[in-house]
Amino acid sequence: VGINQKAYSDSKVDDIANQDGQIDELPILGISIDDKELVTSLNRKIKDSQDYWNDPNGYNLEVARDQNVRMHLGKQLDKSKLYSYQVPYIDNEIFVGTETVIAYVTSTNPQSEVYPASDTVQSKIMAADLQKVHKAHADKFDLQSKLNNVARNLYLKRVGILKLSYDPKFGSAGDIIPSAVNPEHVIFDKNARMGEDPNFVCEILKASVEDLVNRFPEKKEAIFQSVGIVRGTPIQLGKVVAYREVWFTFWEKTKRCQGLAIYFNDVVLYKGKNPNWIYEKEKGITITNFLDVPVKPYIIFNYINDGAHVIDQTTPVEQAAPLQDILNKRGRQIIENADTANSTLVLKAGAISSDDAQNITGDPNQKIILDSK
Repeated sequence: VGINQKAYSDSKVDDIANQDGQIDELPILGISIDDKELVTSLNRKIKDSQDYWNDPNGYNLEVARDQNVRMHLGKQLDKSKLYSYQVPYIDNEIFVGTETVIAYVTSTNPQSEVYPASDTVQSKIMAADLQKVHKAHADKFDLQSKLNNVARNLYLKRVGILKLSYDPKFGSAGDIIPSAVNPEHVIFDKNARMGEDPNFVCEILKASVEDLVNRFPEKKEAIFQSVGIVRGTPIQLGKVVAYREVWFTFWEKTKRCQGLAIYFNDVVLYKGKNPNWIYEKEKGITITNFLDVPVKPYIIFNYINDGAHVIDQTTPVEQAAPLQDILNKRGRQIIENADTANSTLVLKAGAISSDDAQNITGDPNQKIILDSK
């Protein structure tokens, strides 16, 4: 299928066994730098990582994903390379196998198991109540179907991604909303290792101009100017644009911090620290965060990985692709051989009229009388 399955890249980000000193040069990020400089730095780091992941001599990620999806959907043959008499035979066992595994691992809605902190009745009741809350949350947002998509992406696109977003306007008190993210819309830092916090995660999203103006009203003029809108008619507000949401790590003196930048073109819609964190006391009340430090809102799933990178080195689909090709080829040969196994009816010219020859159907009970002259 033409996939380069080399599990590593020859670029200097990996080839450091016999090197020391400077091996790369990337810009520094931060929320205190100028908007234009921040956008330029982010775009440079994103482009650098994209080139790394899509390097034909390395992960060749874009090509591998495209081939995997085509194999999964049964688009495995180039009919232009077949002769007109050949059968475009496909026995898509990759689809059957993949969907069977996914159905098995996502057969039930996931739920947590909460253990009491102590042996007291109050602690046991609190643990049981918290477990019920977690189950209700999973049921509310149909987490099972979202993990089904995550598992499929893991099988086809070398990584599965679940995103947790806080929506303060959801319900009466807001809620944490899980969603499956298409890995093709996410760029990870090329230096990110499996299980570690990536230096940045860029997600490419799309929204109408109206949506962006309502989300970032203070940026209305900049948004209009960037997309060439003067009056803001309904048709103009319906324009859809692609924008980037980049969660990145930066240093503030000696403290490691998490930041978020949302922008499109050169318009920065939001720039600041990770908003999913309580940084100060509220009205004299001490409120603690559940986690020790702010984290990027992505849960990353890996399968076939040696820990070197956040992207898997291969997938079961890629490993099964050569066998699928052979299965298709042998199946096509069997059908074509069966088609040519039937004998060819030969009639002597003048022994039967053309009209009678046209009426020969191949029925084994049909009788044919030939003129012996």
